[in-house]
Amino acid sequence: MLVKMKINPAKMELINGFFETYLSLNESEEKELMEEIKQLDRDESEQILKLPNSWREKGILEGIQKGIQEGRKEGIQKGIQEGRKEGIQKGIQEGLKEGIQKGIQEGLKKGQQKGELEAQRKIALNLLKEGLPLELIARATNLDYAEIEKVRKLL
Repeated sequence: MLVKMKINPAKMELINGFFETYLSLNESEEKELMEEIKQLDRDESEQILKLPNSWREKGILEGIQKGIQEGRKEGIQKGIQEGRKEGIQKGIQEGLKEGIQKGIQEGLKKGQQKGELEAQRKIALNLLKEGLPLELIARATNLDYAEIEKVRKLL
């Protein structure tokens, strides 16, 4: 009806604002009104829908709510992905660091053991050259008889 009256847009907004404020429609009345608007000709229905109304405000509020929900959801997913990525990278770095340290320690330990064994073998070799008994060489070097026999074969 307001659209058909062809009054100035400012007055139309004022009148429409009055109706929106003091004569608000319930859900079933809104549905009935929408059905009536659909039956109007296209220009008239577009003019009515351009007027500021509670539907627009509801739509805006619903859009904002949906945007917030989807933004949260997307933010959480991105956060999880970034966290996983960062966690994997940190894990790899820590793993490499630990692995290198452990490897160095084990390498040093094995190298030291091998060096000590070689030193004991040299001592056993020198004692064998001097003609000392196996029993004395075993006590002096902490080598077993089988190891001393291996050294003897090198003579």
